[in-house]
Amino acid sequence: MELKQLLQRGGMTLHKWCTNLSPTNAKEFPLDRNSEEIQVKTLGMIWNSKITAATPNSLRTSSTVTDQCYTNELKPMPKVTLKLNIDSNFIDNFLDRTNNFHKLIRILAFILRFIKNCKPGVKQTLALTLEEYGLAEIFLIKHFQAGYFSTEIASLKKGSSVPQSSKLRFLNPFIDREGLLRVGGRISHSNVSWNQKHSLILPAGNKLVKLIFQYYHKRDFHLGQQALLNTVRLKYWPLGGRSIARRVVHECVECFKNNPVIAHQIMGDLPPERITPSLAFQNAGLDLCGPFLIKYKGQRKGTDGNVRVVDVRTPRGNYRRPLSKICILPIRDNLSLL
Repeated sequence: MELKQLLQRGGMTLHKWCTNLSPTNAKEFPLDRNSEEIQVKTLGMIWNSKITAATPNSLRTSSTVTDQCYTNELKPMPKVTLKLNIDSNFIDNFLDRTNNFHKLIRILAFILRFIKNCKPGVKQTLALTLEEYGLAEIFLIKHFQAGYFSTEIASLKKGSSVPQSSKLRFLNPFIDREGLLRVGGRISHSNVSWNQKHSLILPAGNKLVKLIFQYYHKRDFHLGQQALLNTVRLKYWPLGGRSIARRVVHECVECFKNNPVIAHQIMGDLPPERITPSLAFQNAGLDLCGPFLIKYKGQRKGTDGNVRVVDVRTPRGNYRRPLSKICILPIRDNLSLL
């Protein structure tokens, strides 16, 4: 049974059978609709059953597909010109190198040593000293203070106070001998260190300030918000420090993982004595304390470590008695003793 008859029984009609042969060049066979040969154009190819079947594969010519054929089908993309105006310096790019404040100061100290060794004189090749660490930190803080507080520094160098519109007007700032901007105040004669008396002023919304908070937060075993702010203020005075400390603690992954979830249990019903109106001293209660794991001579604790001792005030003095030996006496009989 032919395929055409089989498809007709199923209600389908086969108009033309597809072929896997190579495509035929359309120029060799002109399109003639009056001829008996029916040509079908499918996907850009002319297919003729009789001619294609009679022509050997060696005589068939295939159409050549060039890059221009694909290019014409592609959707043209509009040309976009992007102009960037990047205003960055060495320090801004330097802060993007690491998120560790101590490592940042260490790298900067090596850079300053390299600059110093390039000059004629004694070369330093040993480990970094505390003095070099301090010079690197001073250089970094002085750079940011000069960029954010240029108006205040210029006013202080002229001998006048900071402008009234400045955020530093309540800090009474001054410039020390190293050119750093510090907090003033009235505790110059105290016995604390120089950094605690006059902290270094740091601008708000700066990456350096965030790195300092992160460094002290991890160094002191993940301090809380208020403890972190107090620790940083022993040496620095960041503007908006409370919000920065809250953000650093909130963004810390280790603090988030180790923070236990507080369970809120449903409280039980109140006893009748708490919600029923009554006369004064009709219902009385005592709060006991314990258990205590240490021994103290004044505790008078029991065998289970709980204290059950009350202080009794009498006209002759105060006495301590166990709770089991205390009984409430009538108030009228004791009025004469007071």
